[in-house]
Amino acid sequence: MTASNLIGIGKIENIFKENGKSFGFITPNSPIDNHTGNVRFDSLDVRDITFTELSKGDFVKFEIESRENGQSLVVARNVYATISGTIIFVRNNSGQQTFWGRIQCDENNFLKITNHVIFFDNNFSQTVTLEEVKPNSKVTFVVQNYQSTINNIDKKAKSIKFIEPNEKKIDVPDIPDIVDTVLDTNKIEETLSVFNTEILKINLINLLKKTETVRDHAEFEDLVFVLLRLLGIHKLYQYKRTNAAGRADGFFIVGNLSVIYDCTLRQDFSDYKGDQIKNYIHQISKDIFTVTKRDNIQYDIKITEHRQVWIITNNIITKRRSRTLRNFNSIWIKEVSVQSLIRLFVKRLNSATFEEETLADELRMIDRIDRGNPR
Repeated sequence: MTASNLIGIGKIENIFKENGKSFGFITPNSPIDNHTGNVRFDSLDVRDITFTELSKGDFVKFEIESRENGQSLVVARNVYATISGTIIFVRNNSGQQTFWGRIQCDENNFLKITNHVIFFDNNFSQTVTLEEVKPNSKVTFVVQNYQSTINNIDKKAKSIKFIEPNEKKIDVPDIPDIVDTVLDTNKIEETLSVFNTEILKINLINLLKKTETVRDHAEFEDLVFVLLRLLGIHKLYQYKRTNAAGRADGFFIVGNLSVIYDCTLRQDFSDYKGDQIKNYIHQISKDIFTVTKRDNIQYDIKITEHRQVWIITNNIITKRRSRTLRNFNSIWIKEVSVQSLIRLFVKRLNSATFEEETLADELRMIDRIDRGNPR
């Protein structure tokens, strides 16, 4: 027998992924009758957000379900994490290329928050710029406790999503009723073409932004390869994963730029990739670079004038933007966030013309794409 009438409020204590099962535990804010301790919930019970977006410390609302099957068991069902609100203030951190702001929660939020909550540039579910985050924007978000020096602010917003994305609005074509009206087929075909092009652009961008939530290295590596290909890089080689330990993930040439790259989902890769980076520098220092394609045949490729080594990361994990690490004999070693590559793809997608030389220049200065200050 089961009963599920009461609503509970609590905070996620732990998240687990074991043997193909995903579940977690919630610490209730108030005592639950006939139950002590945390309450378990399953990933399938999460309703308004994906399980992978949840983390320890998130506040949630849930139904309390009591099960009696030889023993009394209390579990959480229909777990909700997001509340809505309005961005009321945004400020740029001068010199740091970051920003922060405040959100006013809607009155009916389940946490009964009346004060503002704070947010930072890395608290959004998708990569955004300061220009996109504007006052009066309606958003949904997850709430965590936060120790702030600002009076009356003790909560932080994370996993922020725009209710009405700050993207160009797409109007659905107004097609007349085919029973009562003779259609101008040329006009409808033209309208649908524009409509479908805009939808295709948005779907492509949203698909690529899945790289921000991927936590499997092989999947991350494959999505990065697809992104580089979509950018228009034709001389692009992805290495086989067999016996790939210590090897780079790929190599490409575009225009006068040659890059050997390696993907990682670790926050701090410097401790274990130092020797690998030295090896990459040695490989790309030569005038001829040898690649082994998937047909196991080796090819010699002439290295171009500008040479770089990239460690491709996810700035949601690292909390860092693309940056230059160091220069060794005119070879630039850079940490490149996948978000910077996505921004470049969006820029190219919306440009009427984008020559190979332009692409090479943008990639050569990829660590400055978020700052608008090319070297």
